[in-house]
Amino acid sequence: METDFGARRERRMRLLRALYGRTDADVRLYEDAHEIAVELGIDHDEVPRIIAYLEERGYVVATGATGATIRITADGIDRVESGG
Repeated sequence: METDFGARRERRMRLLRALYGRTDADVRLYEDAHEIAVELGIDHDEVPRIIAYLEERGYVVATGATGATIRITADGIDRVESGG
């Protein structure tokens, strides 16, 4: 089990920032979280955990058969723009 909390937090925020960039901060646009993770070098198995965390915080909405199709929320945009 990983104990580097800072690295885990950074991966979550990198994915959120990448989603923000891919959608140009548009809350109407959906992206595939697994595609974003590949670009960022995030392990495929970690994606569901990251999505669950971001969704619980209200930063993303997840949908689709696997729950990996996500869109950023207004709270997610605010988080990124506040330095997240």
